[in-house]
Amino acid sequence: MSWLAQHTPADHRPYHVQIEVTWRCNWRCVHCYQDDHEVETFSRADLARLFDDLIACGTMHLIVTGGEPLVRRDIVAILEDARSKGLAITLYTNAHAVTTSMARELSRTIALVEVSILAGTPQVHDALTRVRGSWQRAWAGIDALLANGIGVLIKTPLLAPAMGTLHELAALVAERRLQWNPDPDLSRSYAGDAYPLAYRLSADQIEQFFRDFPQFNPASVRLRNDAGAPRGICLAGRQYAFIDASGNVYPCLSFKSGADRSATGAASPRLGNIRDRSFAAIWAGAPMLTTIRSATRDSFGRCATCSGTCQPCMAANYEEHQDLFASATPVCELNARGTQARRLPVVQ
Repeated sequence: MSWLAQHTPADHRPYHVQIEVTWRCNWRCVHCYQDDHEVETFSRADLARLFDDLIACGTMHLIVTGGEPLVRRDIVAILEDARSKGLAITLYTNAHAVTTSMARELSRTIALVEVSILAGTPQVHDALTRVRGSWQRAWAGIDALLANGIGVLIKTPLLAPAMGTLHELAALVAERRLQWNPDPDLSRSYAGDAYPLAYRLSADQIEQFFRDFPQFNPASVRLRNDAGAPRGICLAGRQYAFIDASGNVYPCLSFKSGADRSATGAASPRLGNIRDRSFAAIWAGAPMLTTIRSATRDSFGRCATCSGTCQPCMAANYEEHQDLFASATPVCELNARGTQARRLPVVQ
């Protein structure tokens, strides 16, 4: 263990690190926040060295994402490198490229895969990915993963055109006894463009979603405050870091879209670049991390008391206000609509 890991408080070590191994992708999703689908900075050797650096800082869990990681011809070797060094791995994929043989290879290194499914019918799904046949390919990939003993979680960005298909998607997920993580949060593109926001659910649609699927309503679940999320604040910048395909380091993925548009003089959520400085130096010395790590629930003003269940998001706050603690409108709206949904009768 490195000096940094030995001398860093246990709740400020980067146990979980998400890394983009490419921006290339075999889908062209209408809401994609990545403006560029060509960047692929890291070679396999670069990544192997980075894995050593992360482990020396205390990292135990690697989240591999893209773009689409499986478009890399050396992805299986990269995953084997990470696993051989003792890292637990979660793979984010659209499963389009998962064949039976690929699933068999992945089973040697990965216990959990998170697969993006955008809608409950092939017609709507393929329209959103802009790739004909992507629905069938994704589900075939999911079934291959399951057949090889790999756990699968389905994650669904909630897009307005897919709202009418979510019950069908929920049924497919239940049929395979999978976990499902629908996410109403859409962000601007990395470059700050607003085109992904055109696919956001309306306030009424959010409310309807929470009525239809109350298990996901933030106003129905008491805020969990455990050792992994001290004082009810997320892991970003505390036990979690994100490294993009160009080598930039952020407290989490959600901070990236606001980074280039920060006000003059505001601390930047782009903490540094691993091509210029070691990850250890970035993790130890970035000014914004000092602010994040000293935050408490009281730092958020009215966010700390909004219905008692609202989970503040420093990344969303920063993107809207260039202030970690000023309430972000989408987060407040989400909680308000969740609260309203609880007050209305459920229509069968």
